[in-house]
Amino acid sequence: MTIDTIIAHLQENAMTYGAAAIILGPAIFFTRQYSVPVILWIFEICVYSLMMHVVIHYFVKITVWFQSSTQMERALDRDKVVETWGTPLVEFWDRSLYDPSWIFYVECVFVIGFTVLVFKMRPFKTQKVKPKNIPKPGQPGYKPGSRPTQSGIRKR
Repeated sequence: MTIDTIIAHLQENAMTYGAAAIILGPAIFFTRQYSVPVILWIFEICVYSLMMHVVIHYFVKITVWFQSSTQMERALDRDKVVETWGTPLVEFWDRSLYDPSWIFYVECVFVIGFTVLVFKMRPFKTQKVKPKNIPKPGQPGYKPGSRPTQSGIRKR
């Protein structure tokens, strides 16, 4: 895939993308309190999935290289072709390029795991900062000089 392919695709579908921007732009603007966190949440999952895919791709390459380099049959006969595993780096949606095919499903399980973790760790709702519970004079746990003054600078 080259930049020319991407530019050609954008030129062919310019009307569709323009119509989607005209329809979705105001909808996202007026519901930005809810829609922007969802968009950022989806973007975060995509970034984690991309990083995971690249790591798995190069892990498989290193594993195949190590397997090929440590086989005695390969050392004795340099022309022998060793069966190799592989994952596509760019066309990750094409399942026929995964060899063995179960690596695709491993990646799907990782994506589901990332989605669950992001959902648990980064909820959609904005979290409010809880105020600090600083004891006042006369309350248990109060120490003279531990409470900041109005200016925020502690007296010594």
